[in-house]
Amino acid sequence: MARVRFRKIKQKNETNTRKVADEPQLAGRSERLKALVVDSFMLLMPLMYIVIYLVFGSRETFAAHRLEGWVYILVPLLLIMALFWSGSGQTPGLRAYDLRLVKRHSLEAPDFLSALLRAILMCVTLPTFGWILFFLRRDALTPHDLLSGTRIVRMESS
Repeated sequence: MARVRFRKIKQKNETNTRKVADEPQLAGRSERLKALVVDSFMLLMPLMYIVIYLVFGSRETFAAHRLEGWVYILVPLLLIMALFWSGSGQTPGLRAYDLRLVKRHSLEAPDFLSALLRAILMCVTLPTFGWILFFLRRDALTPHDLLSGTRIVRMESS
């Protein structure tokens, strides 16, 4: 049986660690939550103001037609987020914390349809059970990340 030299074993281990180092690091929970808060204030709040006061005229009218009002808010929000994600992979919140949405395997920005699918799934899963999975999984992937084939990673600081 041939003896394996220590130097060869050490070189194999170094090449394995280089491959892992080239892989972008997943974003942390706190960074993702902060980015969500920034996005809610920069994207959602202006849309809510426009719909409540410019489209419906008052809070009382909005309250009377609440379902219609939320459709007027959520449809543009989902389209705007999908455009941000498919273009640069970043919403204003993700950009503020140097994060980026990428396809899980190719590490490119997702195309518009998968970004729109992610936005729709996010709208459906977060209010129900998605936030629980966010805290239970070690990699902090949510159902909308898993189903749309995306993940949020830290950008390389270069």
